[in-house]
Amino acid sequence: VLVLCLDQLEYMYQDNADSAQRFRNAVQSVNALVSHCPRLLVLVSCLEDYYVPLRNQLIKTDIDRIEHDPPPTVLNAVLEREATEALIARRLEVLYDFSAVEFDNKTPLYPFPDGVLDALAGLRVR
Repeated sequence: VLVLCLDQLEYMYQDNADSAQRFRNAVQSVNALVSHCPRLLVLVSCLEDYYVPLRNQLIKTDIDRIEHDPPPTVLNAVLEREATEALIARRLEVLYDFSAVEFDNKTPLYPFPDGVLDALAGLRVR
């Protein structure tokens, strides 16, 4: 299986007719690839604020393939404290491993001070 990831498609969006055409072209290109390569898995991610207005520019078969084969997974734009802590801890663990430094599960956010996550509460992931 070959996995193709298309991330942050919203950077194509400029609130004009060209954006809608670029979006249609991208979706049709991905669908053509999938049709010709049965072992291809395509992961498409973009902000909902981008997809919703441009969705109406797509033909029904393209919408069906995007939304029903399989159904989309919606990610939270705002992470809860526990998810934020887990994300930062995992990234630090990878950094420490790469740097040949021992990771301490008792202080997974080290060197960040206590309370650093409180300042991030309620912010968008991006």
